[in-house]
Amino acid sequence: LPSQSLWTTISHPQGLLVGTENGLFLVNGGDAKLILPTDETIASLYYRDDDPDVIFCGGSRHLSILHFVDGKWQDAGTVPGVEGEIRNITSKGANRLWLGTTTRGFIRVDRPSGQSDWKNSRITSYRENHGLPARQGWSMPIDSPIGLLFMTEQGMYYYNEVHDEFERDLRWTIDGRSYLNIPPFAAGAQNTVWLQATEPDHPASFLLGGLHFGTNPPTWESLPKTWLQRAGYGGAKAISWEPGAGGEGVLWVGGTDALVRIDLSATR
Repeated sequence: LPSQSLWTTISHPQGLLVGTENGLFLVNGGDAKLILPTDETIASLYYRDDDPDVIFCGGSRHLSILHFVDGKWQDAGTVPGVEGEIRNITSKGANRLWLGTTTRGFIRVDRPSGQSDWKNSRITSYRENHGLPARQGWSMPIDSPIGLLFMTEQGMYYYNEVHDEFERDLRWTIDGRSYLNIPPFAAGAQNTVWLQATEPDHPASFLLGGLHFGTNPPTWESLPKTWLQRAGYGGAKAISWEPGAGGEGVLWVGGTDALVRIDLSATR
C-alpha cells in the first residue's frame, strides 16, 4: 500500500477495500492488490449487501464503478454528471444512490428501471434549496437504525419523497436544540443512538450522550463531560458501541489523546 495516503476502508466478502490517493486496493491474506488505479483520491466506498460484485468509489471529482466479472475486477468508468468530492455513499433501493459531499450538498443518482448500467442515470443536486439550510457544510446521507438520514452542519434532515423537499428531523432535538452537528454516532441497544453533538456557532461546546428513540418524542441522556474530555482536544473523533454485561453495552470513544471505554451499565 502507498504510505500516508489512505482515505477510507470497508470490509468486503473478498477482503478489505482500501481507498487511497493512488486508487483502490484489495487487501487479502496480507497481500494488497491495486484493482482500480485512478488519478484522483478515493475518499468513500460502498456496495450493497445483496450485490457485492458492484463497488461504488467516491472520488475527489467523480463517482467510479467497479464490476466483478469472470473472476476479476473491471473498471466500469464514471457516472456522467456527478461532480464534486464524494465523501459518503448510501442507497435507497436497488436503483437510487445518495451521495454526500464536502461543499456541493447532496446528490441523488437514479438509475432507470430495468437497466444494469448507471451511465444513463438522472442526477439531481440539492444544495441550499429544497428545504436545506444555508451554510449546510459537510453533507452526509446515513443509513441509520431509524431510517435514511441527511446530516448537515446545521442539523439533521429527512427527505420527503412526495414533495421533493428536505425537512428538519425534530427527533434529533437535544436540550431543546435541533440545530446541531452530531457526528460521530453509533447505534446501541434498545433503540438508542449514542453521539457527540456540537453547536454550529460554538464548535468547542460538546455534548456526549444518548438519544432514546423508544419514546415519543425521543429522550436525551447526558453523560458526564469529564468522560469526553479524557478523549482529548476536539472531543470524540470516533464512537462505537458493543454489547456487554447488563444489557446496556459498552461505549468506546476515541480522541486525539485516548480511547475511552464507558461501561453503560455502570452509569445506571
